[in-house]
Amino acid sequence: MTNLNTPFMIGNVEIPNRTVLAPMAGVTNSAFRTIAKELGAGLVVMEMVSDKGIQYNNEKTLHMLHIDEGENPVSIQLFGNDEDSLARAKRIHPGKHQD
Repeated sequence: MTNLNTPFMIGNVEIPNRTVLAPMAGVTNSAFRTIAKELGAGLVVMEMVSDKGIQYNNEKTLHMLHIDEGENPVSIQLFGNDEDSLARAKRIHPGKHQD
């Protein structure tokens, strides 16, 4: 059995332990993710964010993308149905602490 305190890597990002907060729509906002990190989560995941919401500067979508310093590492789930649209959304909002 794997020790949950063992770090692991995702690309070049080290996750300090194997406790990961699953995304929950309408729940995993920045405040919730920060609390999860304070309680020991190694990685927090935000709810799905629409590529179109980013491109159209949707206020609710942009609010969902807020990341506090204490949340890192954090995973962003970007969804859409077109590869070019997803790439445009990533260029518009590349993330503050992207790795």
